[in-house]
Amino acid sequence: MTKILSVLLVCSALVLTFCKQTTDRKAESNGMPANATPIQVQISHLNCWTEGGQFYVTGICNSQSDQWKKIWLRMEALDSSGKTVSEGVVFPVFSASVPPRGRSAFFQGWPLADFSGAPDTCRILGAGAVGQQAGPVLLVEGLSGVRMLAPGSPGGAAAASSELGWQISAELSNPLEQTAEHPRLELLLFGNDQRLWFATVLNPEDDRLKEVLKMEGTGPLLPASKRRFGVSVDYANLPEALKTQKIGRVEMLAFEEK
Repeated sequence: MTKILSVLLVCSALVLTFCKQTTDRKAESNGMPANATPIQVQISHLNCWTEGGQFYVTGICNSQSDQWKKIWLRMEALDSSGKTVSEGVVFPVFSASVPPRGRSAFFQGWPLADFSGAPDTCRILGAGAVGQQAGPVLLVEGLSGVRMLAPGSPGGAAAASSELGWQISAELSNPLEQTAEHPRLELLLFGNDQRLWFATVLNPEDDRLKEVLKMEGTGPLLPASKRRFGVSVDYANLPEALKTQKIGRVEMLAFEEK
């Protein structure tokens, strides 16, 4: 059987641990920094669902600003009748600094006990941001993904293969004149229904990921340079929707951690 290195065994654990730490909705609702100002954003691929006693929200935030910003979103959860079951919960997007007209994903989860009713849908009420100094604009280029299959039993109808995961490869590019001291990758997984079901940040400096995030070279990414990398993804700790319908496509974003 083809062996898949399990990056999500590590990445999912990090995300779920983080989500369970943000269980106080009152504290989260006050999480917008005092110096944050309103910002226009466009939210795409917004998705939410209940699984394993948690309510999850994910999507992509597209900044409409012409300046560098660190962005927080305010979310409201609704029950099946449209009644609000949460206060305006605040959380940041992944990127520490979103470039002008740039984008970054988000993925959050909360225990169902934190809501006044059963959450069914959600909406983003608004966004706040704090200005940041201009930094490197990192790109992920040449992204490709290959399905990893396990062969079925030899001969007969049982010979059909089963999908175990994906092998992803790409290049991290720093095309401008600033060194990226601490580059980060955002991994976004879409189902065959074209909905975004999982997003997480991959840190090349995290020793726990070295066996599953294969990147050529280490340390800062110099101006006008590129660095190839590969990521192996299996279905072990992915949302049930992806286990059932499988991954349809993968996107990756990148940013500089401040």
